[in-house]
Amino acid sequence: MSELNPFAVNRAEYMRDLWKYYVPLKELDLETSKALVIEGGRGTGKSTVFLCNCWRNQLAAAENDPAKTIDSFLNKKSVGLYYKVDGAFLSAMDTNSRALQESTGIFNTYLSVELCKELFSYFAAISTRKNIIGDVEYQKIQKAYNRSVRTTPANNLLCFEDLIDDCDNILNAIEDCINYGEQITDSLIFRITSAGSIFKSVVEEILKLAHFSDVTFRVFIDEFESLCEWQQKQVNTLIKQSNSYLIYNICMKINGFKTYETNSVNEIIQPTHDYKYFKFENLLETAEYKNTLKSICEKRFTMFFDQLEQRPECSTDIEFYLGNYSIDCELARFENRTLKFKESLERIIWTLSKDEEEFQYYYDTLCNEAPLLNARMHQALLLRSSNYRPTLSELTSCFLDWKYNRKTPKKKKYDEWLHTTKTGIVFLLAKESGLEKWYYGFDTYVMLSSGIVRYFLELCEQAFNFAIMNGFGWEQPSPLSPEIQTKAARFVSRYKVEETSSFPLYGSNLRIFIQCLGQIFKELHRNERLTLGEPEPNHFTMDALDSLDHRDVLDCAITCSALQELPQTKGKEALNTHVLDYHLNKIYTPYFEISYFKKRKIVFTNSQISDLLSGDKSKAEQVTKAYLDRYWVRKNTIPESKNLSQQTTLF
Repeated sequence: MSELNPFAVNRAEYMRDLWKYYVPLKELDLETSKALVIEGGRGTGKSTVFLCNCWRNQLAAAENDPAKTIDSFLNKKSVGLYYKVDGAFLSAMDTNSRALQESTGIFNTYLSVELCKELFSYFAAISTRKNIIGDVEYQKIQKAYNRSVRTTPANNLLCFEDLIDDCDNILNAIEDCINYGEQITDSLIFRITSAGSIFKSVVEEILKLAHFSDVTFRVFIDEFESLCEWQQKQVNTLIKQSNSYLIYNICMKINGFKTYETNSVNEIIQPTHDYKYFKFENLLETAEYKNTLKSICEKRFTMFFDQLEQRPECSTDIEFYLGNYSIDCELARFENRTLKFKESLERIIWTLSKDEEEFQYYYDTLCNEAPLLNARMHQALLLRSSNYRPTLSELTSCFLDWKYNRKTPKKKKYDEWLHTTKTGIVFLLAKESGLEKWYYGFDTYVMLSSGIVRYFLELCEQAFNFAIMNGFGWEQPSPLSPEIQTKAARFVSRYKVEETSSFPLYGSNLRIFIQCLGQIFKELHRNERLTLGEPEPNHFTMDALDSLDHRDVLDCAITCSALQELPQTKGKEALNTHVLDYHLNKIYTPYFEISYFKKRKIVFTNSQISDLLSGDKSKAEQVTKAYLDRYWVRKNTIPESKNLSQQTTLF
C-alpha cells in the first residue's frame, strides 16, 4: 500500500534526497550570528532542519535545481557540517578506567577529528567540481591538521581523500584506546587536546584562503542529550567560544541539558547571551505551523504524483482531502438517536414546575422545540445546584431571545453559556448516542500533532491507508470522510499510548500514568451528570516540585513528549506554588475520547502525582478512584452509575 500513499515515509533517516521534503521555518533563523540551541520531541523535525542546512543536502539540492549552478553553492557564505552523537560509543568512553581529565582530552580529540573528516569530505566533493584550492593551499591545511592531531606526523597525505582516510585511522586508534584502556597509553598516535582546538586550527588555516576568508563554518550537533554530563560540558565550552567564523549549534530532546557549565570555573552558558533558543512545540498555535504542514504535504503530493505512471489531476492541498471539523456536521449524527437525557430533562422540568400546564410549556420550549445542542445544555444547566441554576423562566427567556436573535443582555448570557459548554455537550451526546466522538479535519489533525510534524504525517498516512482500503483511488480522488479520519486518529492514538511502555528507563511507569490520567480526564468529560460549569479538562498542575517523588519519571514523560510542559494558565485555585501546567500530549486524546483544546486544568497534590508516577498499578488506580469520588462529592453531583472499567485498558 505504501506505493499508493504519499505519506508512507515520515522519518528523516528513511528518506532519500531529504532536501526534497524540507520546508524552512520562518521563525527559525539558521544564519544567526549566535549559536543555536533547538529543543523538541521525537519527530518534530530537528534532525531534518540540521541535515538540510549542511553541505551534503545543500549540494544535492543545488545540483538538482535547473535554476541554480554549482557556483551558487560554492559562493555561499556559510558551510554547514553535521555530526550526530554516537551515544553507544561515547557512553563507553564514560565508563572506561581512565581518569576524567584524560577521558575529556580524548573526547575533545575525537570530536574535532569527526568534524575535520566532515570538513575534508566537503572539500573533496567541491574539488571534483571546481578547482578552488591549489597545491600550496592544500599543503598548509594538511600541515595544520597533521601537527594538531598527531603525535608523529603522517606522510603521503597528498589529497583530501588521504586526509579523510587518516581521520578514520585516528578514530580507529581512539576506539582502541577506549576499548583497551591504559594498556596502549604509551603508543598513542594522536594528541589529547582541549575542546575544539584541532578543528579550530584547521578552520583558521582555511580562512586564510581568499575564497573562504568571509565564510562562517556552522557545526550542527544532533542528539546532544546522548552526551554524558562531562561531554556536554566540553560542547558547552565550544558554544561559549563560538565566533564570527565558527559557530556550534546543537539540537536535543526536551530537557536535554544535563549541565550548563563550561570548562571555565563558575561559567555557564545562557540563552540570549550565548545562544539563541528555539523550541518546536511552541509553534503549535501559530499560523506558521499550519502553513508549514501544508507546504510539506504539497511537496509530498507533487513528488508522489510525478512518480505515478500517469500523473493524475489531483489537488496538492491537504485541506482538500481532510476538510475542517464542523460541530454542526457532528451534531447531525445524533438527531435520530434515542437520547436518555430527554427523560432526565423532563423529570427536572416537572420537579421545578408549579403545575402541569407550566411544565408542558417549559418542556416544549426547552426540549421539544430546541435544537439538540441547546436542549442538552438546558439539562446540564438545570442540574446545577440552586445557587448557580437558572430558573425555568430565566432559562426560557434567555433561550427565546437567542432563538429570535434579539439583541438583549439575556441573549448575550445565553451565548456565553453556549460558548462555554458546546464542546463538552458533543462529548456527552456521543456517549449517550453510543457513537464515537469524531476527530477529523485539517484543523483537528494539526492540534492532535501537538507541534510534532511526524505525528501529523502519521495521521495522514493512516487516513489515506484506510481510505485506500475502502476504495479511494487517485483517478478520481475525493475528500476523506469523517469516519475514515476518525478511525485513523484512533488507530494512531492507540499505538502512541501503547508506545509509552517502550520509553527508555520508565516505560512501565509512564504507561500506567498515562492510562490513569486519561481515565480521570475521560470521566470528567463524559459523565451524564455533568453540569458543564467548567470546560473539559486535559491538563494538570501541582504543588512545588521540590518535594515530588519520582520527579525523574515526570522528566522522562516531558523528554519523550508524553507530557508537554507549558506556562501556567489562569486557574481558580489560589496556589502560589503553581509554576507550570502539564498537558497530556494531544495525540492521546482520540484514544481517551477527550478534548484537544487547552481549556481547564485540574490540581493534583504532590502525593497524588507521586503515586500516579510510581509504576505501582494499584496505587495509581487508587488515586484515580479517590480523586473522582472526591470530585463528584465536591460538585454535589454524584453520578447515578460510574464504571471506570468501561474504558479499554492496555495494561
